[in-house]
Amino acid sequence: MKKFVVLFALTILCSFTKNNHSNTPLPVLSVEDYKVWLNTHKDSNVLVNFWATWCKPCVVEMPDLLKVTDSLGIKAVFFSLDEIEEKQKVITLIENRQWKGDFRLLDLVDFHEFIQLTDSGWQGSIPMTLWINKGKIKKHYESFHTTKEILQFINN
Repeated sequence: MKKFVVLFALTILCSFTKNNHSNTPLPVLSVEDYKVWLNTHKDSNVLVNFWATWCKPCVVEMPDLLKVTDSLGIKAVFFSLDEIEEKQKVITLIENRQWKGDFRLLDLVDFHEFIQLTDSGWQGSIPMTLWINKGKIKKHYESFHTTKEILQFINN
């Protein structure tokens, strides 16, 4: 009987324990990893978006970015600029919003170096989007408000 009570108590306790395991992969890249990634993709076609969970315009534009890139079959990578300690928060937002895409978290020990690698004219505000199209890079320094704006950015 004692074993049953202990087992029952453990079962109840475990049911109230928060589960931090997730099916959403969120690779963490250092600035050096990002540099390698950027060099590897400089001659491809890829939309690159920099965002964070605390950035309301970033979160608002994300569904449209995902919809457009998915419907056009465009490779897209979404780099979160959240603090590394906030990884679970990023994953939770992605899962709660049911976003499907290639999401990564940048571990930015040196934010200045990251900005210089990305675009020396960029002040670091987000959202920021790059369209890398066979060696040419277009930059968009603010949020998109409509899918039409995203399509114009990609097609012009």
